[in-house]
Amino acid sequence: MAWASSEGRARFLTLPLKGVQLLLGDASSRLAYENTVLVAAAAWVQLRGDGVSDEDKQRLAWTIRCPFLTPFGFGLAMAVPWLVEAHGAPLIVAASGINAVLTGTDAPSIKAMVTDCKAMGWQRAGRWAGALRLH
Repeated sequence: MAWASSEGRARFLTLPLKGVQLLLGDASSRLAYENTVLVAAAAWVQLRGDGVSDEDKQRLAWTIRCPFLTPFGFGLAMAVPWLVEAHGAPLIVAASGINAVLTGTDAPSIKAMVTDCKAMGWQRAGRWAGALRLH
């Protein structure tokens, strides 16, 4: 089932934390944009409210490959308090710099930020394009 379907979303939102981490953290998950991972993680956390510990939110935050978010995704990321807390606003902004480098917008100040993000573990490659599948 694809995330785009209401049935797929409903199935995803019933998964336990380990299942969400496994699915969102899997490099072979197929999706068109990394924004989908951000939206899925945020929806899962929001549904559970205070039932998700800060430690679990931090684990989920690291399934989101911030350098591969679209500009719209960066705006969404900055509006998710637990994500900003886990990564820090400066690193999310730096991740947007990695995105700029990857897409050809190359400025010296952006290149300097790339090093900081790589040090934080954002060296993973992008995902395959397609729909996020729930098996």
